[in-house]
Amino acid sequence: IRLVPLRDSAVRLSRITVDSLGQRGFRAEQPGRPPVELFVDSTGRLSHVRLMVADPGGGPPVRQDAWLDGELASGGIRWPQRLRLMMNGEPYFDLRMRDLKVSDRIGDPLLSGPRN
Repeated sequence: IRLVPLRDSAVRLSRITVDSLGQRGFRAEQPGRPPVELFVDSTGRLSHVRLMVADPGGGPPVRQDAWLDGELASGGIRWPQRLRLMMNGEPYFDLRMRDLKVSDRIGDPLLSGPRN
């Protein structure tokens, strides 16, 4: 998970209170984007992301908490082994990966990223 965009001068970062596990966090705000709260564990790894998202049922926006745990690594890429999503405090999605394999780069211009 890339946090490099947080270095952009348009992004405003501010401290927030710890999450339910006592993990330190900060709020990232950028014009035109919804604010997001990010929390890190005792080793400094991203472990919890909180934001408001569209309600899958079509209602008003709901709070989504993404909990990240463990690590898989391949080809210099590190990725969470488990991703658990909560919607308004209720379980919504739980993904556990056993393996991660990074393939060679695909030479498709549509996958090259944003153009500045």
